[in-house]
Formats: sequence, structure tokens, C-alpha cells
Amino acid sequence: MDINYYVNKLKQKVISTYQNQILHANCPLYIIISIAAIVRLLAVIFSKGYAMSDDHFVVIYTAESWLEGYNNWFNSDSPSHFSLVYPGLHYIFFWLLEHIGMTDLSSKMLLVRLIHGAYSLLIVVYGYLISLKLSDTKTAKQVGIFLALFWVLPFVSGYLPIRMLPTVLSWLYF
Repeated sequence: MDINYYVNKLKQKVISTYQNQILHANCPLYIIISIAAIVRLLAVIFSKGYAMSDDHFVVIYTAESWLEGYNNWFNSDSPSHFSLVYPGLHYIFFWLLEHIGMTDLSSKMLLVRLIHGAYSLLIVVYGYLISLKLSDTKTAKQVGIFLALFWVLPFVSGYLPIRMLPTVLSWLYF
């Protein structure tokens, strides 16, 4: 027998053990994150932000107008109560998308919602881990499933960051 035979056999054993741990109850966080990702993906596709359009598009309008050459942010008589950081990040993101050929605003917004949806998965991970640290596995699973499936969280995952991040980032002085 060749050494490669034993190496391959060991690889198969490790891979099958790892797959069994992930796919079964030994790793509930993987299953919870998968469920949360599916729900958030549905929210990304079907929640276009029209429930709170005034708040949702304030940052997007600013970034897109900068991209089109309109500089209404600095030419205004009254200062904005938002930081430049969050619209600036959107401007850079939209600029990169423009340079790779994506000019459709609906496609850009889909990617923005996808990023916010992925960002909102952090609450599921941290909620599960904090519950696991403070309580038992059963409670941590319940908290994780609640955070993954509670309909308001995926629905507003595109809304809350857009509403809250400019306000939070306005506290930063750059």
C-alpha cells in the first residue's frame, strides 16, 4: 500500500466527520445562519424599500447625484445633519459599479440591499453566541431561530442601516 492511499483515507475521514458535524445538531449555528440567510435573501429581492422611501433613499439620492455630477450637498445654505461617511461609502460603491459597467440603479440597489442583508446576519450570530454564553444550548437555539425568522428584522434589514447609520456616523468627526 502506498502512503497516498492512507493520506486520502484520512482526508475522507476528516471531511466526512466535518460534514456530519455541520449538517447535524452538533452545529446549530450553521443551520440557523442558513435559515436567516434564506429569509434575508427573500427580503433583499422583494423588499425594495418603498415602505419608508423618504428615509431609504436620502443617502442613495445623495450618492447617485454626486456620481452624476450634481453637488447639492455642499451648495446648500443649511448644513446637513448627516455625516459624509455613509453617503461617501455609497458614492464609492456606486462609482466602482459604474466602472465595471453596472449603470442600472435597480441593480445597484439590489446589491446595496444584499450588503445590508448580509450585515444584518451579524445580529443572528452574536445573539446566538451571547445566549449560548449566558444560558444553555436550547435557549441559544431558540434565540437564534427567533432572530433568523422574526419577519420585521429581515424586512427592515435594508431600512434600519440606511436610517440609523447616517445618524450614528454623523457623530464621527472626520
